[in-house]
Amino acid sequence: MTPLFLSVICERCDSEKAGEAFGWIVWRARTPGSTEYIFRTPEYAERWRQASGLDGFPIRRVITESPIRWRESSGTIRDLQMADRLFEIYPAVGYAPGANRAHLA
Repeated sequence: MTPLFLSVICERCDSEKAGEAFGWIVWRARTPGSTEYIFRTPEYAERWRQASGLDGFPIRRVITESPIRWRESSGTIRDLQMADRLFEIYPAVGYAPGANRAHLA
């Protein structure tokens, strides 16, 4: 047997450009431009997903050119770091630029 190693890099997905920020969402595949909470880590998104009864939806990484200011959650689910406002989420690059807009990585 010969071990085979393969490494793949997606320049658009894996690189962090200057001025870009990223976070994690529970991707419900809603209409492009629908607003979602962005979480600082996939673990925070997972906790929110479980508490919200959304176990059937994947957690996806998003990228935005808007700065993300993080805050601690203050609702029924405590100790989550999330964006201080909702972001419009688009499935791909190509939406009109604007504040608080992000796309899937």
